[in-house]
Amino acid sequence: MGSHFPARLLAFAESVGLASDELLARSGLGAAALADPDARVPLLGVYALIEAVCERLGDAASLRFVAAFDAGDLDALGFLLQTCPDLGAALERFVAFQALYTDGERFEAVRLGDDSVALRYTRSVRPAARTRGWPRSPSSTSSSTGRAGSAAPWR
Repeated sequence: MGSHFPARLLAFAESVGLASDELLARSGLGAAALADPDARVPLLGVYALIEAVCERLGDAASLRFVAAFDAGDLDALGFLLQTCPDLGAALERFVAFQALYTDGERFEAVRLGDDSVALRYTRSVRPAARTRGWPRSPSSTSSSTGRAGSAAPWR
C-alpha cells in the first residue's frame, strides 16, 4: 500500500510520545520508505504498525487518530471518493478502485435497497493471530448508509 497512511500513523504516535524507532522495528517498515510519498510498503508491516500503536495507546487514544483520518490518507482514491454524491456511491467506487490503495485486501459493496449498502471485506493476507480488532474468519462485513440503523447486516 502507499506510504501516506502509515507515515501519518507514525507521526501521530510520535506526537503522543511513542518512540518511532521501536514502532518501526516492530513493524518492519523503514523510515526512508515512510518519508517517500511515492513509496509502497508491505500491508503486513502496516498491520503490525497499527497493532503496535494500539497496544501502547489503547482503544481511546487510537480513536483520536481515526477521528483525524482524512481523504488524503487514502491517497488518490480518497480524492476520488470525495466526488461521490452519497455513501453508497462512494463504497461502490472504493470497491472498483481499491487496488489503487492496497494490494492485500478486497472489498465488495452490495446494495440492499435504495438506502442501504453492505460492505464485505476479505483479507488476502493474514495478520498475526494476536492482532486485536481483526476478524478471525477469512471475511467480515459491515453495513452502512447515510442514516444510522437503517441497514441490514451482511448474511
